[in-house]
Amino acid sequence: MEIPVEPQFEGDADLNQIRKLIVDGFNQVLRTMDTNTKDVQKNINLLRGDLNRLDEKVKALTDKLNGDAV
Repeated sequence: MEIPVEPQFEGDADLNQIRKLIVDGFNQVLRTMDTNTKDVQKNINLLRGDLNRLDEKVKALTDKLNGDAV
């Protein structure tokens, strides 16, 4: 999702250069946000895996305690 950089100002090189710098900067922000979003999703998935493993251990301990108590 990037903004095209075509010149919007006929015959004005300075305005076109300024626009290009702004658009390039904005596109860099969009790329960074996309990367950060992917990193956050990866971390969420890792945490879900950790939580599932922890849940399995808690269930196993609970079953063991219930078995020992009976």
